[in-house]
Amino acid sequence: MTRLRAVLGTRARALEFALLTAARTAEIRGARWCEIDFESKTWTVPAERMKAREVHAVHLSDRAIEILETQCGISTKYVFPSVRGEGAPLSNMAMLGCLRRLGLAALN
Repeated sequence: MTRLRAVLGTRARALEFALLTAARTAEIRGARWCEIDFESKTWTVPAERMKAREVHAVHLSDRAIEILETQCGISTKYVFPSVRGEGAPLSNMAMLGCLRRLGLAALN
């Protein structure tokens, strides 16, 4: 986590957020601002984005909230947007690429 926190950028913050919340990468990539409640420190993932098709509430740690705060203003829709444009979420390979750059994922 120390090495990951030293890496700048959305990909690294998305990966750190995934580790802190134990959420699936698809849920992280698709996270929208309307799902985040800063007051109650809760991220509510709608059923249609969950593998089990049930609403899932994630209680957020102080560090997870800090990550969200660093992402504010980057996109009006996605918490972790694509670097290629406002209308798309982070790519499905972004977090794996971050792991590889840290030397923590084997290349296939």
